[in-house]
Amino acid sequence: MERIRRFFRKLGKGLKNKGYTLVEVAAVVAVTAGLTAVVVPVAVEKAKDSKLAGAKLDCIKIAEAITGFYKDTGEWPAYDTKGPKAYSILISGNDTAHNPDKISDKWGAGRVDFLENHLVVDNPGGILGQKNNYYLTIHKLQWKGPYAETLTKRDPWGNNYLVYVMAMWNPTTGSETGGKEYGWIISAGPNGVLDTVKTDSALQGDDIGVMLYAAEKGR
Repeated sequence: MERIRRFFRKLGKGLKNKGYTLVEVAAVVAVTAGLTAVVVPVAVEKAKDSKLAGAKLDCIKIAEAITGFYKDTGEWPAYDTKGPKAYSILISGNDTAHNPDKISDKWGAGRVDFLENHLVVDNPGGILGQKNNYYLTIHKLQWKGPYAETLTKRDPWGNNYLVYVMAMWNPTTGSETGGKEYGWIISAGPNGVLDTVKTDSALQGDDIGVMLYAAEKGR
């Protein structure tokens, strides 16, 4: 790159004293086209890699927050005052308009709540003044958060992060659906479509994320 910079600098000085020739113009065009062909794809690829890495890191941070919640309550964040397994999906952001496509196809149409209501404030279901009594009355354990500063962040492509919590087996109830499922924390990736089914043991399509728990009824 330094040689190319010096070449153009020298060429510019020379052009002050004489006009362009067809050969010089052709040389400049050829060099510029060559640089564009090399630099632009590299820049695009680096930007893509940065987004992928950022999404994976966000999923890890969400996993850490959920783990902190579990250590204090002995349960996964899937409950409210209505009792166990009240929620099957938790989302980042503060609205459902930015949810990825195909959630109901892959994870079912269970109740949805915001991560913020479970991990940043003790306000499951968004009912102000109504704390998460399930953990306190059933297991005598209390919410000791916040477990993150905020969880309203969306992924690099503008979609909410998704957490599948229904599968997160607990010693009281076990998995409700039978068989084996997996607790996932996922960004739907560049295509904005959830590809990973709750029974998949590995990420599918261009989904990005981490597995938090494997659940099997009767364990």
